[in-house]
Amino acid sequence: MKIFKSIKMKLFAWYGVLVMCIMLIFSLFFYYFTANTLKKNATASMLQLSNTLNKELDNLFSEVNDLSTRLLYSPEFVNLVYSDMYNYKSGSLMLQYQFNSYLYSCLGPSVSKYQVNVFRKSGEFIASGNTSVFTTLSKQDIGKVMWLADSEQSNGAKTIVGTHFAPFFNNRKPVLSLCRTFSKQWGTEKDGFLEIQLTYSSIENIIKNVSTDADGMEIFVFDSHGNLVYPFLSNTDRAKMYLLPFENSNKNQVVAAIEKTKQTIVRRSSDFTGFDVVIAQPHSSLFAPIFKLRDSVFILSLLGMYITLLITYTISKSLTMPIKHINEAITKLTLTQLPNSEPQMINSNIDELDNLILTYKNMCMRLQNSLDEIVSMRSAEMQSRMLALQSQMNPHFLYNTLTTISILADKGEDEKIISMCCDLTDMMRYISSGSANLVTIHEELQHTQSYIELMQVRFEDDIKLSVNIPKSIENVTIPKLIIQPLVENCTKYATNCAPPWHIQIDGEINETEWMVRVSDNGDGFTAETIQELDRQISSAAENRQFYELDGMGLINIYMRLFLHYGKNTLFEYGNNTSGGAFVKIGGLLDTDKEEQYEFNL
Repeated sequence: MKIFKSIKMKLFAWYGVLVMCIMLIFSLFFYYFTANTLKKNATASMLQLSNTLNKELDNLFSEVNDLSTRLLYSPEFVNLVYSDMYNYKSGSLMLQYQFNSYLYSCLGPSVSKYQVNVFRKSGEFIASGNTSVFTTLSKQDIGKVMWLADSEQSNGAKTIVGTHFAPFFNNRKPVLSLCRTFSKQWGTEKDGFLEIQLTYSSIENIIKNVSTDADGMEIFVFDSHGNLVYPFLSNTDRAKMYLLPFENSNKNQVVAAIEKTKQTIVRRSSDFTGFDVVIAQPHSSLFAPIFKLRDSVFILSLLGMYITLLITYTISKSLTMPIKHINEAITKLTLTQLPNSEPQMINSNIDELDNLILTYKNMCMRLQNSLDEIVSMRSAEMQSRMLALQSQMNPHFLYNTLTTISILADKGEDEKIISMCCDLTDMMRYISSGSANLVTIHEELQHTQSYIELMQVRFEDDIKLSVNIPKSIENVTIPKLIIQPLVENCTKYATNCAPPWHIQIDGEINETEWMVRVSDNGDGFTAETIQELDRQISSAAENRQFYELDGMGLINIYMRLFLHYGKNTLFEYGNNTSGGAFVKIGGLLDTDKEEQYEFNL
């Protein structure tokens, strides 16, 4: 096949087939993974909905159960039920008033939610709620109550009755009830009955509020006897069809064909109410997003393959044309376009590509050599600048120190002279040492301490230094003579006001940078001084010019940090709210050398 010997057709054939295979595999994987996830999420959503409904129903009846327990464990309530308050005597009316007052105090804000019925086998009957009455019923009327036998069998335990019509006063509204039996005294026959009714709308509202508007979803609630609680008065036989798949299964989820429609059905049972919540949804609506996803993936895959073939063919066709232009463009590369490594020589059997790679390699080697020379020169220049800057020492400080030593010599205070000479020797050794341009913060603080000890000989207790530096920052390397000149600057200007003079050094460190703040309690910077510092720092950073403010000044310190950290330099200054000035310096923990070279070129 001679046609596939050209670079255009080789690229088109191999890369076209490769990309299409990758897209096909990815599309299939994406579809099956996403479809399976959507299917699980849809089923999990139904299970979560059934759990939520069960919890809401449990909470609803738990409140009713607590109310019934409080009433029946109240001697006052029981005594009133067994009192003579079922006629219209004056004493009976007072008892009825006491009964209503006690009941309303127990119900509180929920008085309108419930209908409370209390009666005895002997016929005495009390209704409180939407219908309130104190009367006597016949035993025949009491015998018609549908839940009476179940409640007697429960022997005082709660009996929850599903949706039914209220049995008294010809009230045809559907209700749900929680019933209990009780007696006047413990151990005697339980001949009293307490019924607390909930309206059917209460459970209906819960289901409407919790359920979604999913297409085709049906929700059923059955009581412990399999009677339909919700929806009331619907097709009971049809509703029970959704319980049949669970008769011989302990699963909470099944797939069954109901009325020739494949559906997913979930069930959750409540130990508290005995209710079964059953939710069913046809697959056509439940998995509608999956079907849409399938169609979308298929269409997008075809479209992607077509676009891939088109792009691959266009690229392969155009590769041979621009090779000469690419070769010319590469020979014009600048330092900013230089790749990080040399290209590897390959045998492509194509003259244009071989020549291009050879030219590119030679060019990279020449540019790399040039770059190494420039970096070396810039590095040496930066080293010289930093050495020149750090070698400066304030002549006034040296003069004052020698003068102080002379005065102490006249007074014969030899020990102080020895201490000052040792401190001065340590400082001179530290300043003149050219073995290291970078020192640790711990070494810089030792140098600063020597300086302060010399100042304390001169000013005694009027000058104090406080250092608040965490151990984790002490081993950080910084340019030499950065912190001590800041302290020297404090002693120079803070001592213009009345003592005592307090100098504070604080340090912080995080994952990427360090910071040291030096502050005093002097008069602080004037507005003119801050403006002048702003101007000189801006000019120094832009033009690489150096300004000196009496030896090791702030601009000196800023430029040394700037030469080392570049754009990552932290240098702030200003006045404290409580008085005095501060200078904050800092930089990155790991200075990127390549970035530094780029900055200094």
